[in-house]
Amino acid sequence: MGEYKIIYELNELPYVTQDNTKITRIKRNLFVRFVLPIFNGVFAISHPLYELLSSKLKKRSLIVPIMVNLDELRRPSKFSIPTVKYILHTGSLTDVKDGISG
Repeated sequence: MGEYKIIYELNELPYVTQDNTKITRIKRNLFVRFVLPIFNGVFAISHPLYELLSSKLKKRSLIVPIMVNLDELRRPSKFSIPTVKYILHTGSLTDVKDGISG
């Protein structure tokens, strides 16, 4: 890929939103074995995702956990709760998220 490095972020199990059928497991295996090696490296957000990567990819893989700066989450002393209530949903319109069906 020339002088540029392209890193893939693995933030959930590939094809997790599909039923766990034999075809889904085959697609997941093909993705890990043939698509991920195209990239210069892979960032995984958890140990289980890191372990999913084949030994060939572990040489070019890194665990980068989701981090939160707690100082930024503390509310200021003059914080006021808005009177208008909003719900914001930025995910898909299915009932499956990160492998959890609800």
